[in-house]
Amino acid sequence: MKFPPRCHWPIVIALLVLTGCQSAPLKQAEPGARYAPESDEAGLRFAMDEAEDRLRQSPLRIRDAALEAYVGDIVCRLAGDFCPEIRVYLIDLPYANASMAPNGVLQIWAGLLLRAHDEAEIAYVIGHELGHYRHRHVIQQWRSAQRTQALLGALQVMTAGVGAGLVGGVLSLGGNAALSQFSRAHEREADRFGFQSLVAEGYDPNAATGLYEQLAAEEAALPPRWRSVVFASHPPTAERLADMRAAASASGLHAATRGERFEDRYVRAVAAHRREWIEADLSRRQVGPSRVLIDALLRRAAPSQKAELNYFRGEVARLDPASEPPGAAERWYREAIAAPGAPAAAHRELGLLLRSRNQRAAAARELTRYLELAADPPDRALIQHYIDEVRA
Repeated sequence: MKFPPRCHWPIVIALLVLTGCQSAPLKQAEPGARYAPESDEAGLRFAMDEAEDRLRQSPLRIRDAALEAYVGDIVCRLAGDFCPEIRVYLIDLPYANASMAPNGVLQIWAGLLLRAHDEAEIAYVIGHELGHYRHRHVIQQWRSAQRTQALLGALQVMTAGVGAGLVGGVLSLGGNAALSQFSRAHEREADRFGFQSLVAEGYDPNAATGLYEQLAAEEAALPPRWRSVVFASHPPTAERLADMRAAASASGLHAATRGERFEDRYVRAVAAHRREWIEADLSRRQVGPSRVLIDALLRRAAPSQKAELNYFRGEVARLDPASEPPGAAERWYREAIAAPGAPAAAHRELGLLLRSRNQRAAAARELTRYLELAADPPDRALIQHYIDEVRA
């Protein structure tokens, strides 16, 4: 028999011990609660603590003190007395995901921060995840797994990637997904908490569905064989959205309450990272969803943001020309260049496009402008070679 490495035994032992535990029915969590060492909840929290140690040092963490403080403030206002036991990790992965572990670790991934329109939308997601935490849904799912053959699957996912680098640590924590799909009853309970949290903190409860509408539109742009759950620990997005709308209608909150969205404050908080997050999204090569995403960003963009977004829209057209009108990439690059603050890369891509059409003088002009604007670009020698070539 092949045993796991010694450094991973605490996780494995903790998980195996849980299989023999029998616990009393669950009550809602209380701030600062302590659990008996022999309980299944203490064992599950211990296993999550092991994964958090790796997550804390992970290069995937977004180490931006101002952004962490901004998100942490939202969390604390929504969590109330639970604030001291919640630890927030912002993760630099280009997927729309958030998760809440039973030991108080809240993960929010860059793809989610990129897609949110405003602070109220992020606040709803945070409130929803806190609802899972307050109602101890993960431990309920764990106990359900003990009563089924799913236990071995849960064990496998909980320990998956333990020897495969830091990404495994991120996924094992984010995946309470190892133990879920959360049931519809759990989702409705978390929804109610999320809506109540928005209203209590003065947010507009209409924000609750906005982010899921964006995700549903992106899913619809995927080829059918690729469509899947966008939030790993939640039901399919269209189903989620229908449930949320029903919950909102039943609560009356949408009709009765109008609060704040804080869009400007949110846009300022994430502005420093937006370009790298869009580049990471494009690197997934899921061009259909990226097109939907960038079109949504363009619709609500301030004039100062248009040039960069037009450049990225050109990149989408370049990557998938068959789904665009003829000449679309060139038009988007030229719109970017015509606006203030255009990225230097827009000149490069336009120049390369013109070079491919043998428009030599125009190509040389754009490539030269790229080298004038770019700060010590790594491709300087290659671009200079192209300039010399088209001028020969």
